[in-house]
Amino acid sequence: MAVVVAVLLVLVASVLGLPSSHSNWQSLVNKTDLFVNNQPYGITYPCYRQPALILMGEGLLAFAEGRNISSCAPPLQAAAPSPVEEVGGLVLRRSTDLGRTWSAPITLYSGNIDFYVTVYDAEKDVGWLFLQEESAVRVFNTTDQGYTWAGPFAFTAPVPPGLRPTVQPAVGHGLQLQRHLCAAPGGCAEAGTLVVPFVCMSDTATPVERVHSDTACASCQSCLLLSSDHGASWRFAALGQLGSREAQAVQIASNTSSAWLYVTERNLGPMPGHRMYAISHDAGHSYTETGINKGLVTPITADWTGTVASVESSFNQQPSSPLFMALPFNATVRCNLTLMTSLDAGATWAAQTVFWPGLGAYTDLSALPTGLGVIFENGEATFADRISFANLLQ
Repeated sequence: MAVVVAVLLVLVASVLGLPSSHSNWQSLVNKTDLFVNNQPYGITYPCYRQPALILMGEGLLAFAEGRNISSCAPPLQAAAPSPVEEVGGLVLRRSTDLGRTWSAPITLYSGNIDFYVTVYDAEKDVGWLFLQEESAVRVFNTTDQGYTWAGPFAFTAPVPPGLRPTVQPAVGHGLQLQRHLCAAPGGCAEAGTLVVPFVCMSDTATPVERVHSDTACASCQSCLLLSSDHGASWRFAALGQLGSREAQAVQIASNTSSAWLYVTERNLGPMPGHRMYAISHDAGHSYTETGINKGLVTPITADWTGTVASVESSFNQQPSSPLFMALPFNATVRCNLTLMTSLDAGATWAAQTVFWPGLGAYTDLSALPTGLGVIFENGEATFADRISFANLLQ
């Protein structure tokens, strides 16, 4: 049986343009495996999915959703496992040396959880975490850069008219707006505002027609959650195009006194296969431009359409700093994890390096003083055998 499987993998790899053997499916950067399915770290889960990475002061935090399910992901293009409740726990590991060593994992919260997003308020040294549990959103915060967490607290942000009351955090991290990226005297007026990507659902729009089998979110719109008072209150603001889902945002240079944002969105719309995007010229309150970037290929598989992808700039970002994006750059398979670079605020993208050529899916980037950290799903049998960390620009 092992010989048959090996031969099949070689044939599949050849057809799909993947490396032809497991020995060749090696990371092109030095990586550390942080969450490995069924491997005991004091905490054991048969599946880890949906990683997030964020720098909170001197603490680099790596999150993953531990799932108590028997099948983490289908091998290559095999049929997906039957839907199950994703009962498990949100697991955290922490590094105080920018990813060289990591603490033992801890489970922050257990339950029937799914999407989550985190953001760091550097002005107040407070981290925030929004976690979906069934139809509710749980809120947590930390005042010691991720060592300890308080919560859950009630999520009290009012949902605007025209949207369904059920909202979800996106997967990954948000950002805090910086003053120096606006050219106007005094810089960006909204400096200090926290911007957190969420998933909203239209209650009025006609669901988009599908040309693929992934119908999980026919009325989805990516949306932004904002706080201008350091988390004392939150409000929903910009809405993405219909069919957009999990998103991430990055601040870009503005020639006005208002912060500008570039947002990359998962595309579950009627024209899938490339990432959606949105541009805000008013600090995330609304979008002045939305569209599809034909230069950013995203996979359509037998089971899923698109993936979570991450966008980031450099540490101590300047107006001329490039943007980076990490995603599976392949049209039909979740594989070929690639770091893309943009020198024009997201208008065009060029491939900089393939850091994992084999099977892989969700990513999250974090700018570090020593380079660019990435956490990513990857594997040989499936795209989610494990979750690993690497510093791409060290």
